[in-house]
Amino acid sequence: MGITILFLIVLCVLIIILSNISKLTLMKKILIIVSVLFVFFSVLTYIFITGWERGREPKRADFEMCENQKIEDSIKSITTKKTKSTISEKKIIEIQNQSFVISCGSGCAMTYKVKEINQINQVSIEVTFEVDMYIDEEITETFDETYVFSYGNINTIRNKKSDEYIEKIFTESAQQSFTDFGAKLIRSGILTD
Repeated sequence: MGITILFLIVLCVLIIILSNISKLTLMKKILIIVSVLFVFFSVLTYIFITGWERGREPKRADFEMCENQKIEDSIKSITTKKTKSTISEKKIIEIQNQSFVISCGSGCAMTYKVKEINQINQVSIEVTFEVDMYIDEEITETFDETYVFSYGNINTIRNKKSDEYIEKIFTESAQQSFTDFGAKLIRSGILTD
């Protein structure tokens, strides 16, 4: 509703200003109006694409909240039933053999292989990945990245070095790969008291 009003105000002001300029032909006036409207819509498009509400946490869809609730329920059952001594080495090895691939653009992909897992507290796990970057199916770079998977009141995954949440770093499909990996961590029983 607010954008429609803003559009009408800009259009009316533009028409009034142009109607008072007698030196311009009708064709030039129409061209000016169309050009200004194009710029106006380009700015609006940029605002919507980059996010109107900068600085706030991204809004999550209902299905993501439902998935997060399932993970929270799983955490509660794990933290009340498990102790550190009951986690088997087999479960840790299974998780450490996990990997996933995310796309980083045209002809670019990154493979995340678990290198190390450390429990920070009852609801947080630090995972170090060995990342292989491929460009046109050839490895161009290998490096380590560490992420903290937290499943307390708010479920978050953040890069330890940059302290940025994955919502600000990755596309939705890449975020989903990290979320799915986090769900595997929870189901494995890695979190303990």
